[in-house]
Amino acid sequence: PATLDELDAKGDIFWSKNGNPRRKVYLDESAGVSVQDIWMDYRDAHNQMVHVTGYPTEKNINLLRRIVEASSNPGDIVLDCFCGSGTALVAADMLE
Repeated sequence: PATLDELDAKGDIFWSKNGNPRRKVYLDESAGVSVQDIWMDYRDAHNQMVHVTGYPTEKNINLLRRIVEASSNPGDIVLDCFCGSGTALVAADMLE
């Protein structure tokens, strides 16, 4: 609680509409490389292999690998709630 009060006094806490505190993380304080807003270097795999995989919403594994790498740290658990063909899980496994 003391830490929360200190962070709030410094303006480093965002209070959501339902009253939950969220710590503000600024770009210059975050570790790693910042992710760009637009990624143009991946082809969409949507419906390209549906006749082989049976999954009409297949995702590009390299795109999912980038998403997992950008949004997690080594050793983190990756949850894919819908799983589908398991591409996100394979991408996470490739990163170890």
